[in-house]
Amino acid sequence: MRMARRFARRVRAPVHAHGIPVIDCKRGERKHQIAEDYLVEDYLVEDYLAEHTVDRGVFLILVARAVAPVWEATRSAGGVRAA
Repeated sequence: MRMARRFARRVRAPVHAHGIPVIDCKRGERKHQIAEDYLVEDYLVEDYLAEHTVDRGVFLILVARAVAPVWEATRSAGGVRAA
């Protein structure tokens, strides 16, 4: 848990400094649709592309929290691992 919080802080701090939006998504949301809508609404893609050269970069960060499976292993008396 501590590593996750540290990672989130290290991602969000420079992103915030550069004005890149971070959107927390819920399960079932279509992330690609959110990104497409964001581009269309905020940049008006046709006008933006007419005035700017587009290169690689980050324009939006979508955060999705996935459920992670938890495994528990124990060692038997004979030294064999059992799940």
